[in-house]
Amino acid sequence: MSALTFLNRTPYPAQFTVRKGEQIVADLPSLPPGGQIRVPSDGVDTVTDSTISDSMDEETLAVGSPYFVSAIVNGVTTETVQTSNANAVITVTRDDSALVGGYYRLEVA
Repeated sequence: MSALTFLNRTPYPAQFTVRKGEQIVADLPSLPPGGQIRVPSDGVDTVTDSTISDSMDEETLAVGSPYFVSAIVNGVTTETVQTSNANAVITVTRDDSALVGGYYRLEVA
């Protein structure tokens, strides 16, 4: 079974939103600091359709789009990250690289 895993490595609750194209596939409740949640991704990866080409051979077309993930932490919305991996681990962490503190980033593994 495929599942996206979300980790909160900040001192504040984090709320994740997952989209595939324009469709919201998960709008998760607030995840506490240090929290983890897994969301099944089976059934939202790919839509498959069979067509017949000009040569009369059957072809299978996989129609799907990557996952787009963002999070809100302490009132700050992260930049959106993208992954096609239905088993990805998405972690929100404090972004200490910014000149001004209080920003957060998503990492995909």
